[in-house]
Amino acid sequence: MKIKTIVFLMILVTPTFADELMSIRQLFNERKFTAAIELVDQYLSSHPSHHSALLLKALIYYESGQIDESIDIFKLLIKQFPGTPELYNNLATAYGAKADFQSASEMLQKAIHLRPNYRKAQKNLDEVKVLLAFEELVSNKTQYHILSKYQLMHHIQEAFHVSSKSDTSTASKIADAIQLTKQIQDLLTQLGFYSGDNDGMYNKNLVLAIKDYQKAHHLSIDGKVSKQLLTHVKNELDNQKASVKNKQMCHALSEAFDRVAAIQRNLFYIGYDPGALDGFLSQKTVTAIKRYQAYYNLPANGQATEALNDHIKSHLMEVLGKWTIVPVSSDEDCSQYIHLKAYVDYGFKPLKYVGTSILMKNNDNSIILLTNSPAVCRNMSKSVHAIMNRNNP
Repeated sequence: MKIKTIVFLMILVTPTFADELMSIRQLFNERKFTAAIELVDQYLSSHPSHHSALLLKALIYYESGQIDESIDIFKLLIKQFPGTPELYNNLATAYGAKADFQSASEMLQKAIHLRPNYRKAQKNLDEVKVLLAFEELVSNKTQYHILSKYQLMHHIQEAFHVSSKSDTSTASKIADAIQLTKQIQDLLTQLGFYSGDNDGMYNKNLVLAIKDYQKAHHLSIDGKVSKQLLTHVKNELDNQKASVKNKQMCHALSEAFDRVAAIQRNLFYIGYDPGALDGFLSQKTVTAIKRYQAYYNLPANGQATEALNDHIKSHLMEVLGKWTIVPVSSDEDCSQYIHLKAYVDYGFKPLKYVGTSILMKNNDNSIILLTNSPAVCRNMSKSVHAIMNRNNP
């Protein structure tokens, strides 16, 4: 389970590590994990106790799926820095990836004890509590059973004539603003100016990052998101990539590439799984497009057109105030949101409610896990799959 984006905390970054850090971070962002590990190991061979390098290695291990190795390093760092709550959160995230929710809960409680207002750890602990309750019910096979998401959603919508489709007059403008902010966050992250969550939210960290970028490039310093800033940042990244990469990377900034990347991001935001958000029209992206098109009664041709992107943006805000069932199988996704009242009217009652998640059951002891966040749904679905596999070997 990936509870939340793992905290990229840097401890004691020394000048001697600065150049290596930039190169490793670039490889990390490009998901070239093997090359990144090799570069970290080269540095650690002469600086075996360098804390920043060890942390960076743990993060790379985590993202590359080598969870046990990342756990070992996080434990080592906690021994050296026992008062750092981010390390406990990171260790909890690694335990979550192994579906060890009890250990994850213990680490998150330690993180919150060290910093009572640690919002990320508190949200993570909320998810873990729901997953622990879900696993307890799933393990009791004689009393409870899990319902298929798509079949149940169909029954609810048919029974109460409800729809997860909506059209809001301001949706397109809001979606455009979120997309613009997200693009600037993504690009500033690649350039090394921004290290927060790439969530499309205009926050204090982003303002500071924009001001740093504007100052570095002799622009008017206002910390504001704008299309002009996006163009400037794109051009700067283009120039940097052109100096170190081949023509294929330059082509990544073409109009078609940007359109596919935008469609991938927007599909991801509303709960579909387009695969890597890299601007390439992969088979996974085509499948996600076809699912979206079929759901909205569009020609299911899998084509990434500007008209499709406009259609997706018009429905991007439909998930607000609505809930979906966390998928229990790999052939289901995090789309289809309806109002909570429809689940209640269908006979479901809440067993546990924390934050963005609700565990519910109906009179025949069928259980469902709901969330009102596509991001939480994607994270929790991995944990749900692990729980189901563990209880149905």
